[in-house]
Amino acid sequence: MDGDRDGSITYEEVIEGLKSQFRLDWVRIEADVDRLWGQWDKNGNGTIDYSEFADPTTGVVRYLQVHYPNNPRPPPPDIKVNKRAWFEYYDEDRTGTLSKDEVARALIQTFRLYNIDRSAVINTLDMIWPIFDEDGSNQIDMREFVSTDNLADTIIAQLYVA
Repeated sequence: MDGDRDGSITYEEVIEGLKSQFRLDWVRIEADVDRLWGQWDKNGNGTIDYSEFADPTTGVVRYLQVHYPNNPRPPPPDIKVNKRAWFEYYDEDRTGTLSKDEVARALIQTFRLYNIDRSAVINTLDMIWPIFDEDGSNQIDMREFVSTDNLADTIIAQLYVA
């Protein structure tokens, strides 16, 4: 989760790390992180260090163990089998489009890029996004995603290379 590897995690790193590495209810987790941030950031410096993160009674790890013991969200569908289901799974806000953040989380999970700085994934997406965002909306809709030689096909092709 510590994308910049500075020994502590920011609010944004917690949200993005949880979204990219765990199968959780994102609406609920974002509300919970907002509510619990002050409890986790015990010294009030705006970041969470390892001891705060792993605190056995009040840390983020303990919170996940108590509130998400069975990781209730099912695993993502296989994009090679069902492109539409994969799209819908990662459309976490249910807008019918994928944002760069949603695509970044999807790529991190799909390619198991857990040790790569999330900003590197976003930077790569920034460079290639115009190729796939045909209408310039800064979102990828279902048509843009599943049309021939677009984002879904590109991801699938990379899965065969990886």
